[in-house]
Amino acid sequence: MNNKEYLFKEYGHALDAEVLTRYTNALYVPGPTPTFDEFRDMFSTGQVLSKLWALSELDNQGLSLSVDSVLIAGAWYGTLGVMLNKLWPEFRINLLDIDANCMLILNNIVHDLANITPITHDMHCYNYVEDLIINTSCEHIPDLNEWLSLIPKDKFVLLQSNNCIDIHGHINCVNSVEQFKNQANLSEVLYADEFDLGMYTRYMIIGLT
Repeated sequence: MNNKEYLFKEYGHALDAEVLTRYTNALYVPGPTPTFDEFRDMFSTGQVLSKLWALSELDNQGLSLSVDSVLIAGAWYGTLGVMLNKLWPEFRINLLDIDANCMLILNNIVHDLANITPITHDMHCYNYVEDLIINTSCEHIPDLNEWLSLIPKDKFVLLQSNNCIDIHGHINCVNSVEQFKNQANLSEVLYADEFDLGMYTRYMIIGLT
């Protein structure tokens, strides 16, 4: 796994001052805003490193040259999508979340980024037409393989989960990358590894449905 120093050096510009001020400026706009705890967690070391890791392996596996459209399922407040846009502004990025407040907040954050579209929808009822499907919160999905079966065959996917069982909503954590691979049961695995983040371990798989 790429170490922390490498990720910050090579991909840290994906979360630069321009990106950060998008989020802080959105707090001034009337309407719903992230809570203090949500804002803190969005930019915690573990969350940031996990997203930089995803960006680095999308690059290393050549997917940054192989896809045009990206769907992030469970996008929350869209930090990964905004970071993707920073590195590859040509991507068309859809940010999908079932919580309508996420879209309201994201509209203030990405209002001037034409290639990013926030969508309120249930990931179990969505029509997956994008080239690459990303889900970095698989620990929230009761049956990962059932959800993946909704995605057409031979789509690229990037999946992350973790072993942090003490967090509300973490209903399907894994304890090894092998367990995660078995859960996903992809037709082809291009990359699989784990990242010890101190308080928990993050697992990531890139492959084809």
